[in-house]
Amino acid sequence: MRAAAEASGRPVAFYEEFPYSEWKWFAVRRALGGRGGWRPEALALAARHLEQKQEAILAYASQVPALFRSAGRLGRQLRRQARRAGGERIWHRHPGRPPR
Repeated sequence: MRAAAEASGRPVAFYEEFPYSEWKWFAVRRALGGRGGWRPEALALAARHLEQKQEAILAYASQVPALFRSAGRLGRQLRRQARRAGGERIWHRHPGRPPR
């Protein structure tokens, strides 16, 4: 999917998938930052956006206990990640840098 999107010649952006981006932040930063030609952009999220995101994640009921232990812990982790990132982090390729 990524290769097809990048081969289209159109601008491509990727979002960080919570919770994996929080757990593997240094790997994400190393893979997308620096010489990889990517730059992050933080899109602000209002409280209602975080609530909607939490509701969507809670729809995966069988995964919540394994990944977060509880809905309350999910909410705390989601808010902490949004605070750290400044919202929803989207990654864009620097102009003129080819995909790797």
